[in-house]
Amino acid sequence: MGLDVNGNGYENGNGYGERTWDRLQYLSLWIAVGQLLTPLASAGLENCPNLEEIRIKIEGDCRELSKPSEREFGLSTLVNYPKLSKMHLDCSDTIGYAHTAPSGQMDLSLWERFYLIGVGHLCLTELDYWPPQDRDVNQRSLSLPAAGLLQECFGLRKLFIHGTAHEHFLMFLLRIPDLRDVQLREDYYPAPENDMSTEMRADSCSRFEAALNRRRIAD
Repeated sequence: MGLDVNGNGYENGNGYGERTWDRLQYLSLWIAVGQLLTPLASAGLENCPNLEEIRIKIEGDCRELSKPSEREFGLSTLVNYPKLSKMHLDCSDTIGYAHTAPSGQMDLSLWERFYLIGVGHLCLTELDYWPPQDRDVNQRSLSLPAAGLLQECFGLRKLFIHGTAHEHFLMFLLRIPDLRDVQLREDYYPAPENDMSTEMRADSCSRFEAALNRRRIAD
């Protein structure tokens, strides 16, 4: 099932009121930038006891908005799905300012915080995350607020980040006790080794990988 978000909220077109979706195991959502996840219940999707995986695609230009209408996107509402363990949060087509934004605008680090608040409340074991990007400077990378929120996903075992990350921010992820597989997927540009401004170098990744492998994991 795919849902779209428009100015009036979610529309599923099934003609039913509140019901239980016993067979629903996978849900895919497309949401315009700045809109919220919270109207899921009003779309008749409040009761999905067997939902295991959700894919959320967020698309739009943050530069056209001063700030969201609420403090958080609404990931914490997904705690209502007891079997939810896998999530794809794709902000790759969310465009904004990677560096200092003009007066009255939010940079991408604040937008990342908006979208990731509440992720630590979920019982996820696997997360694919695409950070938002600034196409003008060809940058899609994990910000400090994003790293801080991801480290709260204590049940996470697999984390795939589709972008770059500063070595210091990567080290935050070592605080996730059972995390055993972390991949940085350079699927938007390869960071050159001789670029001293890049956030992603082979040595940085090697040090993080060594630190990850040194940890003791219970099982």
